[in-house]
Amino acid sequence: MKQITSFDLIQNVAISSLALHSFTLGYYSVANKRNDKRGNYPSVKYFFYILPLIYHEDSLDNFYQNNNLHRVFAHYPEISAQLQHRANKMSIQTFDALNLAFSTKLLKFNEDHQIIQQLRLTDIAELWPQDIKKIVVGSRKLGFFFAKTSEQTLRLRFNILI
Repeated sequence: MKQITSFDLIQNVAISSLALHSFTLGYYSVANKRNDKRGNYPSVKYFFYILPLIYHEDSLDNFYQNNNLHRVFAHYPEISAQLQHRANKMSIQTFDALNLAFSTKLLKFNEDHQIIQQLRLTDIAELWPQDIKKIVVGSRKLGFFFAKTSEQTLRLRFNILI
């Protein structure tokens, strides 16, 4: 079996769609337990930072291995370096992944609230090889972290414009 390269993963819209779906599941699993004005689903603007974080090998390793955002930053403080630039460069891949996720009914866009909701409520990470499973699990944890962190803190820690 051919070894999957990083380039293959980044170019694969289906894997990117699964990563975005997994992020949404992670976000929802935390957010639906709290009662605040942010709601249960992630804002559409968060999605443009997921792929640049997940497709960066050191970032992915830290999300995969740690259970809170403070530990991730403690182990890898460079995580926010050039994130806004990478998000801008990967916006087409993000749009393509969202388009596929919407058309396959993994996710749905709520225009009234500018949020993205999951339609499939189960994670399918167990069906994939380890390389892809790591992306799916890392994305889910990233969703946990975004749901637990205020938007202002996300802006400051990641040095991004959300």
